[in-house]
Amino acid sequence: MLQRAVVARESRIFRDRKVFSDDFVPEDLPARQAHVEKVEESLGEALYGEPPVDLFLYGPPGTGKTACIKLVISRLEAAARASGAPVRVDYVNCGWVRTGYRVMSRLCKSFDPTIPSVGLPFDELYEMYISLLSEHKCIQIVVLDELDNLVMRSGDDLLYSLVRINGDLNGLASVTLVGVSNSLTFMEKLGPKITSALNPITVRFAPYRASELREILYQRVELGFQPGAVDPEVVPYLAAFVAQESGDARKAIQLLRVAGEYAEQSRSGVVKLEHVRRARDQFERDEYFDLISALPIQRKAVLASVAIAFKYRDRHGRPAHTGLIYEIYKKICEKNKLDPLSMRSIRRVLKYFASLGLLEIDLVHLEGGGSAFAVLEMSPPPDEVLKILQNGDLVLS
Repeated sequence: MLQRAVVARESRIFRDRKVFSDDFVPEDLPARQAHVEKVEESLGEALYGEPPVDLFLYGPPGTGKTACIKLVISRLEAAARASGAPVRVDYVNCGWVRTGYRVMSRLCKSFDPTIPSVGLPFDELYEMYISLLSEHKCIQIVVLDELDNLVMRSGDDLLYSLVRINGDLNGLASVTLVGVSNSLTFMEKLGPKITSALNPITVRFAPYRASELREILYQRVELGFQPGAVDPEVVPYLAAFVAQESGDARKAIQLLRVAGEYAEQSRSGVVKLEHVRRARDQFERDEYFDLISALPIQRKAVLASVAIAFKYRDRHGRPAHTGLIYEIYKKICEKNKLDPLSMRSIRRVLKYFASLGLLEIDLVHLEGGGSAFAVLEMSPPPDEVLKILQNGDLVLS
């Protein structure tokens, strides 16, 4: 361990590793200035005492949504402190704060840390939140990142409460909702009681093009690597590869970091294409291997059923819905001497997989009546999922 640390120090590849962290937000966002300006223009109304209109940011993972909103709210908070404007911002990552109750509890505790985290009914928390807002007479901006995951897991009750809260505040304070979602169709999935009251400004984030990824990677090279530590071919190659695959800047940055680590380990003074290719191969092997391999056997059986149903859909056009998945799942349970879970439990497991990013699911209406979850996408593809599962403790053939 100590020897590896000495090698890393002597290689002098990295200048500042934190710029490759998912939490790092640069002072300027390459290729997203127009998005930043639009969000700033909208939320900046709060500095003049005007409650901003609700705002929703949409786009696939790795397209700059979180970085954009974090940059804007940091500037907004600094301007509010300088001017004395009564503006408060709460950022909540709903990938970690996983229920509407916990989000409401966190909003209340941002005003009063002594409020208990559990034990109070939701309605009581809501009334407490109204009281705290009214007492502080502030413009509150609530940012809910990964909002689609929260709604999928625990329903839209919290969203409905936040949408209608300004009517209960009687002008003493206000709440502006900023939702961040990976789903471009998120609004379409909300109930009419919300959509009738919600008319947000929307900002769409498209996958990055190769030219835009080059800008982002050149910035991280300048901030994170020693001068001359990256071969000139690396950034154009990496930008082109990721643009063709997904346009995901987060992945491009992490590939650049891992390539740098390979250059360190090999005691090379420069990050080269060979290091990028090794990083790419590692990502393709390891991105989901550990996650899938660590699943309990019942969840492995469900995931295998989804993969088989998804392949069947591709061949025969039959939707990969919960009915088909459950048929396959019961056969896998029989082969592995497992007691099948209920259909209700299978639905919960599918939601769990969706929250991990393994699946994209939606509620569909079936011919002849009724509804079911349908799997729209799998990541990684079904053949790769089955290959991982076949190398484990699950019998599939």
